Amino acid sequence: MTKSVLESEILREENGAYVLAGSLPPLAVPTTLQASLVARLDRLASLRAVVQAGAAFGREFAYPLVRAVCNLADVDLEPLFKQLVASELVHQRGVVPHAVYTFKHALVQDAAYGTMLKNQRVQMHARIVETFERQFPEMLDRNPDVLAYHCTEAGSFGKAIDYWLKSTRKSLGRSAGIEAQAQLEKAVMLLQNITDQATRQQFEALIQVELGNTFVMTKGFASPDVAVALTKARGLLDEAAHPIEALRALGGLCNYHLIRSEAPKLLPLAEPFLRRRVDPLCAMIGHYEVGTACLHIGRFEDAERHLEKGLSLYEEESCRPVAFMAGTHVRAFSLVWLSLTYLYLGKLTLATETIADAVSDARSRLHPFTLVSALLASARLFNHTRNLQAAIAATDEGLAIATEQRSPYHISRANILKAVNVVEGGRAREGISLMGHALAEHRKTGANFQSSFNLSCLAKAYAHAGDYERALDFADQAIREIERTGERWWAAEAQRMKGRILLAATPINRGRAENCFRAALKCARSQKAKFWELRAACDLADQWNTEGRDAEARKLLAPIHNEFTDGISLPDLDSARRLLGSLGRPESASGRQP
Repeated sequence: MTKSVLESEILREENGAYVLAGSLPPLAVPTTLQASLVARLDRLASLRAVVQAGAAFGREFAYPLVRAVCNLADVDLEPLFKQLVASELVHQRGVVPHAVYTFKHALVQDAAYGTMLKNQRVQMHARIVETFERQFPEMLDRNPDVLAYHCTEAGSFGKAIDYWLKSTRKSLGRSAGIEAQAQLEKAVMLLQNITDQATRQQFEALIQVELGNTFVMTKGFASPDVAVALTKARGLLDEAAHPIEALRALGGLCNYHLIRSEAPKLLPLAEPFLRRRVDPLCAMIGHYEVGTACLHIGRFEDAERHLEKGLSLYEEESCRPVAFMAGTHVRAFSLVWLSLTYLYLGKLTLATETIADAVSDARSRLHPFTLVSALLASARLFNHTRNLQAAIAATDEGLAIATEQRSPYHISRANILKAVNVVEGGRAREGISLMGHALAEHRKTGANFQSSFNLSCLAKAYAHAGDYERALDFADQAIREIERTGERWWAAEAQRMKGRILLAATPINRGRAENCFRAALKCARSQKAKFWELRAACDLADQWNTEGRDAEARKLLAPIHNEFTDGISLPDLDSARRLLGSLGRPESASGRQP
């Protein structure tokens, strides 16, 4: 307020003091701070356009932007900015033409903005949007939220929604789910301003697509809110006009069903997109989703074919619009699922190389949700191959990221795998407690991912703790869960693990255990799952060995063992080698040793 009086020219400096230059006019000192600021701005009439443009940009604004909006040459604009800085209403950082200016206080910006009439503000924001789009196109990708704000203030509501959607996708790309949800709420508020019903319907569909993908991060992959949003989007969406968004909705729904242990539902969703071979994006996503479904329902050779084909169609630049889908990156997870497929098919070298590539790819994306999911998938692969130290390292890193990101789904999933590691480390009771709590938290998110695997692991934990009654109960639950869900990727192992629990409980169960091992062997062979077949054959051959049926055991085990020729040393292969060594050499037809 002192500056306001000094700038009013009613005082003059005389002998080191201020004296009145004339008679004191009424209301010389404004009664409010806002009025004082406006009065000061009124006295800077020559700067009005510059100040107003700066205020429309925000608390901070850059010299090149004001120059473009005001359409002034440097020779005219630079003195105005010097005068503005001298007034101390704004502060300068940097030098012209790269200088950035900041209003001294938010109230100064408000006062400057308030000097424009409503229609002037609309015109100013429209000029800013036009300037950004014409002269600063990098802003469209770097700060779409800024464009969304100016479009809103300019009354360009359709463009504003478009920019809020772009801003949402940008936030989702860096796992900023809460920020994305706030941006979508602003887009929803603008829908009422879209008068054309068809246009409004498509905007609503696009918002629902992004809302579903946002809920994946904020509420979990399997939250019912995800399905509600994406199902609504698919009902409203014109797929021909918005093919990318149609693929994003598809990916979100497929992942929703997958995390709920409903993999068979992926096929009818994804196969129609796979048939659109003229569109490489549709084909790539179609192969990815169908391959994912085939893996989980136990069609491993089909999974290998589709996932390899999808990866061959992936190209970093052209696939960018659909690369991040349902909370993870498509290429990284194509590699994850392919590594597990290779493992089950017995291609051990390929499996270990591919899971390493998957985690490396995930790290390169700087996308926490992709990385934590890839780490947890690698932990499960290490668990399958009985590499406990690697499983612990991957699980612990994944849990740390999940905790940092405050993702209930990922935290619960990491703790399930941590419980598996604890049991494998010999602390069964501790593992049972952790597993029970983790499964409860997992289901709170709507998830039931790989439910049969979880139940078999719990059965194994109870067996290690000596509680065979509960162990067999959970083993049976795991088998029933496979039949309920149709997720047969674990079918052979569920039978094999039940057989081992039966044998551990009492020798009387030998017949029932053999039936389980035979069922596991039959299932693995029908799936061409050499890895599961080797395990089932080892357990069955081991049982026959204890019963003196050495010849049958060797005849069963040797051909399967010999198929693993890629030099990988795994506990399963080591067990097979030791068992074959203990069985001696096969007899000739004459009954003598050859």
